[in-house]
Amino acid sequence: MGALWSLNYPKSRGRLSLASADPAVAPLIRFNLLSDERDRAAMIHGYRVLRELVRQPALAGVTGAMTRPTREPESDEAILDHVRETAMTAYHPSGTCRMGGDDGAVLDGRLRVRGIGRLRVADASVFPLLPGGNTNLPVMMVAEKCADMVLGG
Repeated sequence: MGALWSLNYPKSRGRLSLASADPAVAPLIRFNLLSDERDRAAMIHGYRVLRELVRQPALAGVTGAMTRPTREPESDEAILDHVRETAMTAYHPSGTCRMGGDDGAVLDGRLRVRGIGRLRVADASVFPLLPGGNTNLPVMMVAEKCADMVLGG
């Protein structure tokens, strides 16, 4: 049996930038996971809560012996080392082309790219804040709304 914990609203922010004007060249992506102290503290807390949870009598007989990590980390630094070695994203990056009314927003409230005529974006990159779960449904909602706007609705 496995058990995991998740950081649904990370404070750390990554960066996406162009490596070249050539559209065939992959962009530069830096996730910057755990770059914010609040995220590191939350992951340490999450680890400790999960370990305490699986030690409870109701779960202890079901979960069996711990196999990862092979030795229980005791200090915050040891826990953070374990998290850094094993953490992964949920593969739902978003917010790289966010909409909003401020100067940092790439899109206006109608999903139009500022400074470029007749171009809209309708995917997970438009979210000004990260969804707390899977991005599939919110992206479908954005796409439906964008289609309505394009059609004049």
